[in-house]
Amino acid sequence: MPTNPADKIDLLAFLKPFSTGLWLLILGAILCSSIIICLIERQDNEELKEQSIISLCAMSVWYSYGNVIGYGAGLDLQTGPGRILTAGLFMLNVVLLASYIANLASDLTLQNSQSPISGLDDIKAGKIPFNRLGILIGTSNEDFYLTEISNNQTNFYPLYSKQQLYNCLLNGTIDAAFIGSGTAQYITSNVYCNISVVGETFDQGIFAIATRKQWIYQQSLDIAILTLSVSGDLNNLQTKWFQSQLCPTSSTSTSTAMNIQALAGLFLVFAVIFILLLLLFAWNKRLIIKNFILKLNCKKKSEVE
Repeated sequence: MPTNPADKIDLLAFLKPFSTGLWLLILGAILCSSIIICLIERQDNEELKEQSIISLCAMSVWYSYGNVIGYGAGLDLQTGPGRILTAGLFMLNVVLLASYIANLASDLTLQNSQSPISGLDDIKAGKIPFNRLGILIGTSNEDFYLTEISNNQTNFYPLYSKQQLYNCLLNGTIDAAFIGSGTAQYITSNVYCNISVVGETFDQGIFAIATRKQWIYQQSLDIAILTLSVSGDLNNLQTKWFQSQLCPTSSTSTSTAMNIQALAGLFLVFAVIFILLLLLFAWNKRLIIKNFILKLNCKKKSEVE
């Protein structure tokens, strides 16, 4: 197949760098930060004092979101706990943004080297139109296709030479073609670097040298072949023609979205900052909290009396 076939459009590809759980965790961090901003800034921040509840919530969410993505929000938090929260959001921004960009670039790079099919089973399942599959006429590949895939229907794209096969792959006339594994290994490694082998081998056969019965040179041929094998000449030929690599190798690893475990330490630090700012907020409001508790106790005593 061509190394870089046309891929289907994935409208949600921009979400793939992070797992679903990690996206939900980021959303949770933004919402929790927004709630904290509403609690600690409403009384002391001039920009938020006169706002309605809906506007206050919207501005708090916008502030948290803007700092996480590194855009900013046009709002300054005035209290000490608010500034600590801002520092935590900036920390999330640095790590999350760098991780997202790195993973997205990696996914886009891998996407260019991946094939739309993984092997023969996908061809049988019709993931490639049969008229876009090239078959060399008069070869065992044609027999295999007719018996194992199409039930004797000649619905493939006919090819009459290997050069035509390569040209049709390169100019987009066909999407895939069958060819012998030895030839394919050499061609894709040394001649056509933008063609790749997909899937495992199939319809395996045996190569042999046909001779006449009772041929007088049969024993000499056997000895010569054995000598070539023992001396390593056959291995040298295999290395020269089938293990040489003039084309650059491409990565075959699959993309894995970054999960929660990969950034557990980051969110743990953010949780510690969250706790610290809550403690600082409680300390700043200690007199109000103390008076509230005293009033609550007095009310309970009066009710008992």
